[in-house]
Amino acid sequence: MDLIVLVKYVADVDNIPEDAWDTERGTLRRNRLQMVANPLDDRALQLALAIREHGKAIVLSMGPPQAEEICRRAIAHGADGAVLLSDGAFSGADTIATARTIVGAIEKMIHQGLVRDPLVLAGMQSPDGDTAQVPIQVAALLQFPLIPYVAAWRMKGSALAFETLQPRGRSELILQRPPALATVSKFIPDLPFFTSLERMGAAADAIVTRWNRQDLGLEEPLVGLAGSFTRVVQIFSPEKKGRAAYRLEFGGERDPLEALPVVLGTLRDFLRAGGERESGETQDAHGPSSGEPAYYEGECAVLCERERTGPITGGSRELLGAATVLAETLGTRTTAIVPGEVSPEELDQLARSGADHVVSIPAEYSGAFLPEEQAHAVTALVRERRPQILLVPATLTGRVVAPLIAAELGAGLTADCTGLQIADYVGRVGGRETVYGKVLHQTRPALGGNVMATIVSLRGRDNRSPQMATARPGVFSVLDREGAEATLEKFAYPA
Repeated sequence: MDLIVLVKYVADVDNIPEDAWDTERGTLRRNRLQMVANPLDDRALQLALAIREHGKAIVLSMGPPQAEEICRRAIAHGADGAVLLSDGAFSGADTIATARTIVGAIEKMIHQGLVRDPLVLAGMQSPDGDTAQVPIQVAALLQFPLIPYVAAWRMKGSALAFETLQPRGRSELILQRPPALATVSKFIPDLPFFTSLERMGAAADAIVTRWNRQDLGLEEPLVGLAGSFTRVVQIFSPEKKGRAAYRLEFGGERDPLEALPVVLGTLRDFLRAGGERESGETQDAHGPSSGEPAYYEGECAVLCERERTGPITGGSRELLGAATVLAETLGTRTTAIVPGEVSPEELDQLARSGADHVVSIPAEYSGAFLPEEQAHAVTALVRERRPQILLVPATLTGRVVAPLIAAELGAGLTADCTGLQIADYVGRVGGRETVYGKVLHQTRPALGGNVMATIVSLRGRDNRSPQMATARPGVFSVLDREGAEATLEKFAYPA
């Protein structure tokens, strides 16, 4: 078994200059930044060096020529070689275009015999984008089994046993044989800070293989900005403000502890009504419209989550509220996609939270976190129903399931959104100005929260895939539509 370690050349997010973004193209000017190796990728390399026995560990990176620096650094720490994907055609790539390029390189490495039976390792996310999407989508495009959130490892006979983070606690996944792809968490030991002078000298003399687009046999429309499903349409600085507060006074001779249920109930009503929140600022903003017909068609869907086999999560119900606002603007309905059976009480709760329709999908729960099962079922449903928007909670589960679904569907995906708004987008096609009516504008923090970016997905309509976004729990408010009703159906997932 050989190891391929994905190492990303990332910006030092603690030192971002104001001119780091090309506001015309919506891309990052990396030459203005101090660049380093992604810290979690360092941990992936350390894991590769620890489990390497009879095979070899090859580093694979994608970036400008300067990224050769982190390739040589990896060799100095013990990697057997490095491949750098560097071409101006790769610049401006979003996550799916990046994953497509990396997949082309891995397939070439296997075809040329540079690696055999590979286990691909990568950090679970990087600090500049923090989307956690690229490794997941690499696994999806390669059709490699996925082992997310590795926290520890051990040998179990001749097999590798990985301890992985779960929505609740940890579990053990056993790799009987490669290929596979694993993402590494911060719980894996880091690389040593120093290495030997001998290794540093060998790394300086080592040959770093460099491949461009033609070497990978990829067509230009598949890579870089041209191959991206998403476009950055606006970049701005985050609003600087203090934490919002809510003051409620009560007095007299009443014991304050007796009044606590009243205080908590009042606070709950305040937050449900919108309150003064630090996030979700564009949830209920209806964007400008030129009267152009909507570019996309279909309903607004939310993939809901459960607490294991228990109740539907609050984050899911928050996204239903956000989807309901979007659906009202578009004149369509809101659909909740729920794993497992839906009880009458849950159906009522989902209706109150904004769902007009509820679809239950098969759910096989086990002690292990197996996101591919849910992703395949949701993908089949989406291909049949063709919603125009699909929202997913950005939880430990959702940050794996959503990229898998997006890769299978060929959909754009924006992670960790703090604002969702329907508005027209004006772009240029063939030198002419074109209006895309009523598309989803997705706002998220980038570069470690140093800037905010608003993003649209336009190419998904070509293959009838939805505009996809995730949001962390606590961003949007839960609706409470008293007396609302929703219809229920079971989706027959094809075996």
